[in-house]
Amino acid sequence: MRKLLLTLLILIPVILQGEGKSAQKAMLLSILPGGGQFYNEEYTKGFLFAAAQTICLGFVVREHIYAMDAKAEGKDEDYDYHIAKRTDWLWWSLGMWVFSISDAYIGAHLYNFQEDVGIELEVGYRF
Repeated sequence: MRKLLLTLLILIPVILQGEGKSAQKAMLLSILPGGGQFYNEEYTKGFLFAAAQTICLGFVVREHIYAMDAKAEGKDEDYDYHIAKRTDWLWWSLGMWVFSISDAYIGAHLYNFQEDVGIELEVGYRF
């Protein structure tokens, strides 16, 4: 775990070098919850994705603990129920992660896209 954290701390500054926003960098940083959104300077989305993914993984851990407690007590029906709920939360977490990666990818492509729609109104008299 320490090696992974150390590797990420070394790689992230190297990845962030360069001009503009790279879709590949955004996708790579989306491995961390909300990382791609923070890279794209979409901080609200980053916090929302990080919170959503953390909540989903928290429910996975909770259901796993409940399942292990039920197994230790010999309650097979409760064990099966909590294993099924844990699997559901894993799917939700995976879906949120894929959605986060795709949002970071699209956000990086649209980062430099600006459309100036100028509407001018001239008021005057003509004779």
